[in-house]
Amino acid sequence: MFGAGLYGSTYLLPLFLQVGQHLTATDSGLMMLPAALAMGVMFPISGRLSDRIDQRLLLGSGFLLLAFSSLLMMQADTGTAWWTLAWWLVIGRLGIGIMAPTLNLAAIQGLPIHLLQQGAGVTNFIRQMGGAFGVNLLSVLLDYRTTFHRDALLATQSWDHSDTFNTMMEIERQLVPAGLTFWENRYTAYGLIGQIVQHQSFVFAFQDCMLVLCAVFLATILPLSMLRRRHMRTPR
Repeated sequence: MFGAGLYGSTYLLPLFLQVGQHLTATDSGLMMLPAALAMGVMFPISGRLSDRIDQRLLLGSGFLLLAFSSLLMMQADTGTAWWTLAWWLVIGRLGIGIMAPTLNLAAIQGLPIHLLQQGAGVTNFIRQMGGAFGVNLLSVLLDYRTTFHRDALLATQSWDHSDTFNTMMEIERQLVPAGLTFWENRYTAYGLIGQIVQHQSFVFAFQDCMLVLCAVFLATILPLSMLRRRHMRTPR
């Protein structure tokens, strides 16, 4: 779940920024920079806390922050401010910073010393496999939900729909100076309406994917409740 959520969100957000908000790849990368810095700062702190605080509390807090971040991302649309998205992402990356060191420790702490190397390798493999599944499943879901929303929106686009009619008339009015014929004007307006519908369908599909990620992170509460409490080392 951790690998699927981490790599899945890392795949979805830059895609949304470049397709949904028409940002450049550079701007998308810069938007994710504050979150990466926040996660890096949190790593050593959580590493120290993992020896002193119940691991279930740290892991639960991290996953809840990831779920909350995904819940906020569900509200993202074409008009969401750059810094708003950046701060929403920071919340999720703080959750990753809190739980990643603890997750590694919890996964191998019950192994005998001679199996630690193999245990660490298996843990890393499972995380990478989860990431691969997460990215692929989310890409399929994104495509499916985009098609679903596009079909639903197209079904409402008719001359009887006041918003569609007004939009068509406004587009045709702005195309008049281009010197197009009546039917060229009309077909161009149809094409622009189709682009608007496709774009909005993608935004809706992105929001659906973030809802799925939120559910995935919340679902970790069940396996977390099965972890046994580890004896904590007494701080010096």
